[in-house]
Amino acid sequence: MNMGDINITGGELDSQGDMVFGGKHVHLPPQAPEWHPPKQMLNVLPTFVGRQRALQDLATLGAIGVTTPRFLIAGVGGLGKTSLAAQITHEIKSRFTGGILLAEIPTVDVFLKLGEWAELYDGDVTKIQGVNQRADRVRDIIQQRVGTKRVLAVLDGVVDESDDAKLAPLLRALRDCAVIVTSRARQLAAIPDAWLIQLEQLNDEETWQLFVRVTRNDTRLENQRAHVLEIGELVECLPMALDLAAHQLADNSSWSVAYLRGLLQDEIRQLEILHWGGDESERGIRALIRISYKRLTADEQTFLDALGAFAGIDFDAHAAAAVCETDFETARKRLAKLRRISVIQESAAPERYKLHALMRAFTRENLRAAKTDSAAQLRMATYYCDIARENGDKLDGSEIDNALAILEAEIANISAGQKWARENETREARELTRDYIAGGKTGAMTHYFSLRANWAEWIEWSEYGIAACRALDDERGEGAIVGNLGLVYADKGEWDKAIEFYQQSLVTKERVGDVQGMAQTFNNLGLVYADKGEWDKAIELYQQSLEISERLGDVVGISITEWNIGELYEKQGKLDEAIRMMERAIIVHERIGHWEAPKNRAHLQELKRKLE
Repeated sequence: MNMGDINITGGELDSQGDMVFGGKHVHLPPQAPEWHPPKQMLNVLPTFVGRQRALQDLATLGAIGVTTPRFLIAGVGGLGKTSLAAQITHEIKSRFTGGILLAEIPTVDVFLKLGEWAELYDGDVTKIQGVNQRADRVRDIIQQRVGTKRVLAVLDGVVDESDDAKLAPLLRALRDCAVIVTSRARQLAAIPDAWLIQLEQLNDEETWQLFVRVTRNDTRLENQRAHVLEIGELVECLPMALDLAAHQLADNSSWSVAYLRGLLQDEIRQLEILHWGGDESERGIRALIRISYKRLTADEQTFLDALGAFAGIDFDAHAAAAVCETDFETARKRLAKLRRISVIQESAAPERYKLHALMRAFTRENLRAAKTDSAAQLRMATYYCDIARENGDKLDGSEIDNALAILEAEIANISAGQKWARENETREARELTRDYIAGGKTGAMTHYFSLRANWAEWIEWSEYGIAACRALDDERGEGAIVGNLGLVYADKGEWDKAIEFYQQSLVTKERVGDVQGMAQTFNNLGLVYADKGEWDKAIELYQQSLEISERLGDVVGISITEWNIGELYEKQGKLDEAIRMMERAIIVHERIGHWEAPKNRAHLQELKRKLE
């Protein structure tokens, strides 16, 4: 019967849902249920703070007149990528009248997820077995159901490029949709045209606000902002780590902020503290890091663990090759991969890398478990001691600028290597402690500390070096370091103390037969007496240095001493003798590229003009 032929005005519905009109029951077809767009939403984190710049960028999603973009939110694990995706989705959900879809990549079954999305839009793809064919049909179903209405999809938790196989068919189905992908990888082949949002650590104000929110402004936070910010520094302001630390404070009523800070200062306990709940594998930093770690090959895991030996600000591929016992090209490629998947980070300087503090704690934990930590740190300390020795010797020649730049770039690593060496009592460690201050021709870091007027560290390293020499029964090394301490006090203008150390050094060098060392020390003593204004005594000491250098055939030593004698003759008004000495010295200075050669040549020419 054609329902259009029946006038049902004034009819009533019976208990079966049929229309009753004039005693006749007319069966009505079932009414289709009202369709509502899906809202598959991530849960908003109540402690979410900051990220204003990223939120502003993401807010262009669904904006009128803006082409539907695709965003890739990238960063290390625990940086808050999922929280950011959840926050922006809730803030702009009203724009997406066609619905919001979600796929959690670590656990998703792509085939089933496509079927689920089809059902949400009143479609059926159960008979389509090919994944790409199913994705294409899902796209058509969504278009048929919502037309030009906007749809937003969030693909959350991509670890690295190995997840591209899951992403590709999902993105194929979402070709007409706005998409947010969260990933530890900065580059994904499946979404090459994405707008990258690279998340950074929280700033000080955001760190403080996060602690306040998690602890609900606990009274224990009163006047503790500085300590909270120190906790932030310890975990490099990683949001998840801060959240876990704050939860530990909230859960342990007897703890103070200072006590929590003390626990986190212990690298061995850091990862133990930074978890929440009874099982740290459920929500903890160690479990979070393991997600990426398990995706690496065994060789890559060993390589990454060895990087835990670094304790400076950053490092380059040459250092990584030495510490990880591999060749440069292999190290370079592995570093590039680890950076691409956010396991390590790029430093501010080109082609230099760094580990997040918590990743370093994780890798060192692995080194300790494998009992390879000491060997890796020995390789690290040895590598940077060699850097110090090689470039320290160049600080008085033509390569001074480049050598100084290298030492400046590596000073944090050199300091870390020296610190490790002095804290260990093996023979290798003691030799390194000595060589960091006395190695090479000029004494490794000695000249650097002199140029930088870094007296305190120079003295400290020298004292550790002397102790190491005594443990090694190395009198020659001890004499060299004691002599260099004389340089420290001479530079500081403490003449009597400088003379005391130089004289001690002379005794030791004479006893061990270090004749060349004696020549250097006589020259240095002459410099002190010259600065004191005792010129005759200074010339006497220079002559002793010159006599030894001539006997040894040490051309460089001769030229340095001759220049010093020439300067004193000039002060005494003996210009002819001064010029004679300086002319002989400048020839050698220019030949070896001494860093003061240009200045000395100009001074000599000025002196000649005066004599004329």
